Amino acid sequence: MKIEVNVQAEELVTALNNLATAMGSTPQVAATSEPKKEESKKSIKNKKKKDEPKKDKPKEEKEPEVKEEKAPEKDEVPSVEDVRAKTAEAAKAGKKEEVKDLLAEIGVSVVSKIPEDQRAEYLEKLAEL
Repeated sequence: MKIEVNVQAEELVTALNNLATAMGSTPQVAATSEPKKEESKKSIKNKKKKDEPKKDKPKEEKEPEVKEEKAPEKDEVPSVEDVRAKTAEAAKAGKKEEVKDLLAEIGVSVVSKIPEDQRAEYLEKLAEL
């Protein structure tokens, strides 16, 4: 069975050929260039609007953001992923039993079962360990 797929993205063609080489077969993906279809007047008009630089706001150079760990605010509910990450850090630091005790104190057996309203408190207690 022969399957043909037309790929019109040069980067994707390169990636597919690299994958084929890594898997031990010869690359057989070739870039095709088909003439572009005529765009409708609406899409051309919208494209021009998107391409035009905004004159109202001058471009500001953004400084690279420094990722800082901060304690969640009272109004902000920590995500399950954040709680899991902090719990994993504590467990790797040799505080696995203390983490289990803290979970038992809340009345859950796993981090994902901690109620939203108790996550911030759990993180505070975890930080104290």
